[in-house]
Amino acid sequence: MAVLRAKQKEVEAIEAQLAKMMNELKVVEEERTRLQADVDLAAARLSRAGRLTQALADEQTRWEDSVKAASKALHCTTGDIIIASGCIAYFGAFPTNYRRELVVKWIDQCKELKIPASETFDLITVMADSYTVRTWNSQGLPRDAISTENGILVTRAGRWPLTIDPQEQANRWIRNMEKENGLMITKLIDAGYLRVLENCIRLGWPMLIEDLGESLDATLAPVLLKQTFLQAGRLLIHLGDSDIEYDTNFRLYLTTKLANPHYLPEICIQVTLVNFTVTLSGLEDQLLADVVRLERPDLEILRSELIVRINTDKASLLEIEDKILRLLYASTGNILDDEELIETLNESKIFNQVIEKAEKCDVLETRLEILRNEITLSVYRNVSRGLFERHKLVFSFLLNMAVYLNTEIITPEQWNFILRGAAGSVVVPPKKPPIEAMTELMWLAINHLNETDPRFEGIVDDCFKRIYITIGNFSAQNSMSPKNPRAIYEYGGDL
Repeated sequence: MAVLRAKQKEVEAIEAQLAKMMNELKVVEEERTRLQADVDLAAARLSRAGRLTQALADEQTRWEDSVKAASKALHCTTGDIIIASGCIAYFGAFPTNYRRELVVKWIDQCKELKIPASETFDLITVMADSYTVRTWNSQGLPRDAISTENGILVTRAGRWPLTIDPQEQANRWIRNMEKENGLMITKLIDAGYLRVLENCIRLGWPMLIEDLGESLDATLAPVLLKQTFLQAGRLLIHLGDSDIEYDTNFRLYLTTKLANPHYLPEICIQVTLVNFTVTLSGLEDQLLADVVRLERPDLEILRSELIVRINTDKASLLEIEDKILRLLYASTGNILDDEELIETLNESKIFNQVIEKAEKCDVLETRLEILRNEITLSVYRNVSRGLFERHKLVFSFLLNMAVYLNTEIITPEQWNFILRGAAGSVVVPPKKPPIEAMTELMWLAINHLNETDPRFEGIVDDCFKRIYITIGNFSAQNSMSPKNPRAIYEYGGDL
């Protein structure tokens, strides 16, 4: 029995030691599991750190540029908004060159008053985006800059727009733009136009009053001046003999076909005058856009697709950047544990690469030369059909001079000399030589050319030589004196 008890004690000791060792094993296993988790976490963090470093390194340059651009834009916001407000208030009736002069003067005024403003201020950049402009173009607004500015004036002005629209470009654009909103179209001479106006104001429909003259119906004054008032919690306006409810969605457009209307000041202060008359530069821009559309429709389609894609991607990029900032702000603990944040950074890189895409096009000089010649010939033929024979040569000359002026082969000063001669010249010529074939006007003219045009420098001396003139197929010798022994001087294209 003593031996049995001894063996039992040994077993109990061994079991106690085994239990102790099992506990130690459990602790070691737990430590191993914890260490393995730490290793896995460290590996994951190391991987995320590499991706985060790469993502942030790629984004750093763009974000720095964005911060600089945003800081500059923010710094110039006050001046830009002041200038944009001036543009919307005063641009409407002026042509392109006056608008540019006004912007330059306003920028200078801002500098004098120490108001920060952009040196290269552009109304379209400040008040519109490419997607909106493209939508307007698809609705019929011409693609030139002046028409785009006019579109901004029509949609952003505080007063209802009255468009001077002899070519009806604004009319077509407004019809297409407001078509889905239930646009109502009427004229002041229509018997029921007041009833249509009342319905539009009450229901919030857009309304177009076209073919205006130089005077407006006095009934329109409260509408043009937006003389609304609150009564019993309702927004009302007085129209005719009654007060009607005013829907803030109501929009009014006025158009006239008169090319040069004379509106009284009391009318001008009630509306925003917008001059949609096509100018030479505006027509050139429109025709160039049509050339691209007709000659390279693939480029036009690609351009439209890129504009849509870029604007969509810009919106997506903005959402992603907002999400990044939100995740950074809400991030707690170790930033390397935030897998969603790092994936979002990678997504922003992809969208940024898409936005950098831009269309390219090779210039087809041969095709352009053919188009220029064919269009010029077509203009000549179509206009010549309505001219007398004796007038066709004059028209040909004027058309040729217009081409020369536009391509700067001749200067406006040279063209004025052709039209008026030396009238108004400040050049004081010396005494005229005693040659009967040369009149006083001729002497003044050649001295004016000699002094004002470098290409004709020395023509005074050359007039007393024997001159050989060549213009096209015409050639002739001439001299003030038949017995002139001096050398021949040849004149070609300058004459």
